[in-house]
Amino acid sequence: MESMKLNHKYYGVYEWLIVRISAILTILYSVYLFNFINIDDNFSYEKWCIFFYDKKIKIFNTIVLLMLLKHTWIGMRHILEDYISSIILRRLSIGLIHIILYVYLLFGIAVVWGI
Repeated sequence: MESMKLNHKYYGVYEWLIVRISAILTILYSVYLFNFINIDDNFSYEKWCIFFYDKKIKIFNTIVLLMLLKHTWIGMRHILEDYISSIILRRLSIGLIHIILYVYLLFGIAVVWGI
């Protein structure tokens, strides 16, 4: 029983930190994309493809995708735990959100690395 207390002692702090880091990373990513699109007057599909073909951008996109999905998972789980009182309905909802986020992850990775 004591080992369970030690393992979960900082769980709330960990989630708080992940949510803040993922939010900051998402804002930086959005600003970066906004600047990329608006800096060049001759923005085209070819430049967009060349931009996303770079391995560094693909890795950065994957990291942002993972952090955004983790952010969503933490937020949705807390909302469902707070507002759904039925344990069965809550577990079904959390499971459904879990499946949806895994599908988003798979499609996101397929899109990012398929370019």
